Order: sequence, then C-alpha cells, then structure tokens
Amino acid sequence: MSVPLSWTKNGLPVGVQFVAPFGDEATLFQLATQLEQASPWQQNDGWRR
Repeated sequence: MSVPLSWTKNGLPVGVQFVAPFGDEATLFQLATQLEQASPWQQNDGWRR
C-alpha cells in the first residue's frame, strides 16, 4: 500500500510504501490509519483542484 507522507520543498508529494504478508491487508489498513492520525495528510497550498 502506498500512502501520502509529506511534501518536498519544491511542492512535490512524497509517499511511503508498506507491504504485508499475503492476505494480511488488515494490518496495512491499521498502519495507514495510525499514520493518518499521527500526522494528518494536508493538501499542499500550491496544489489546487
């Protein structure tokens, strides 16, 4: 699973990839949830939709 983590000083998104044993997607979702709670992903001011 790839999840957003931060932004570079040039405004590019940085992500991190996690892997788990086959069939253990629940661990990946728990990890992603914990990461989001610890450091919420925020839109970069330069990135507008």
